[in-house]
Amino acid sequence: MFIGAALSPLAFNRTISAISLLLLGIAGLSLSYQSHQLWQLLNPEVVESPTPAPHKPAQIRFAEMAKLFGESNMPSAPPTTNLHLILVASFTHPDIARSSAIIGQPDEPALRIMVGESIHDGIVLSGVFPKHVTLTRNSRSENLYFAENPRLTSTIDAQPAMKRRSD
Repeated sequence: MFIGAALSPLAFNRTISAISLLLLGIAGLSLSYQSHQLWQLLNPEVVESPTPAPHKPAQIRFAEMAKLFGESNMPSAPPTTNLHLILVASFTHPDIARSSAIIGQPDEPALRIMVGESIHDGIVLSGVFPKHVTLTRNSRSENLYFAENPRLTSTIDAQPAMKRRSD
């Protein structure tokens, strides 16, 4: 209180403000210096050689690399079915048994088929995926994809497709 007693209240407030601004400036300089040091640690300077060697991209021989790891034991994707069926819609569900698809033939209305149900004699819907379904025919898996030509799906009557097939 020695300084406060010798100064008037206005001079005392100005002195305190000046000291506060001085401390704030010192803290700002310190923070700037620390930030600069951190930046230098994170981004070290790259020293380039006076004559850089020409860089040629490595050519990868995938066929030779594939031999390094042996033959693949992964089964290949099932072939595309040759049945005259049209995939209209697929409804996937985390519970596979609740997945279904709307499948039709060119001259018949499309039907909603659940996984495990028979489409025709010996043809069972075994899997439903966002872009295709898997059919099992004679113990072989085959994939049925959405038609690339949208006119093919427009020939199927969509109204009966909402009914579930009842066998």
